[in-house]
Amino acid sequence: MDESQNESKRVEIIEARNECYNQAIRSWGPWIQEASKDMAFFLGDQWTSQERQNLRMQGRAALVFNKVRRIVKLIEGYERKTRISLIASAVENSDEKTADQITAMLLWQMNTGNFHMTMSDCFAGALKTGMNLAYMSMDYEKDPLSGDVRLDRLAHNSFLLDPRLQRRDLKDCELSLIHI
Repeated sequence: MDESQNESKRVEIIEARNECYNQAIRSWGPWIQEASKDMAFFLGDQWTSQERQNLRMQGRAALVFNKVRRIVKLIEGYERKTRISLIASAVENSDEKTADQITAMLLWQMNTGNFHMTMSDCFAGALKTGMNLAYMSMDYEKDPLSGDVRLDRLAHNSFLLDPRLQRRDLKDCELSLIHI
């Protein structure tokens, strides 16, 4: 390919990305604003700028008795205290040994990859804003040949999904923009 073809392909990709973004932001924009407000409330930023200015003019401090944070932290702590592990179940009696081996592999991977903490972080983020995503990837930093399975979290404001999706497992998600 010559340089003009590369440039036209790049422009085509950017236009497709912008079209997807515009389509998704029209549907998800109001939710993103509400989720950002929810996060601000959790962090104790519960006064509007007008209310703060009025209080400042009266010589009063804008104090917050953050009841939201206490409740969210209580639920988050309960989840961390009572979280469960993945267990493989046998379909037939002859599969019991295989299921035990798969369970041992899952537990090893969850412990070495810090999966429990990532899942709890996703849960905590979802408590505050309504949604977080977890995704698996391969990390080749420590093991350049085989790589390590890694679980990562995407916060509510770092992705846009297809506005037409219906399924919780995202199988019908035709477009997604990650790390926007």
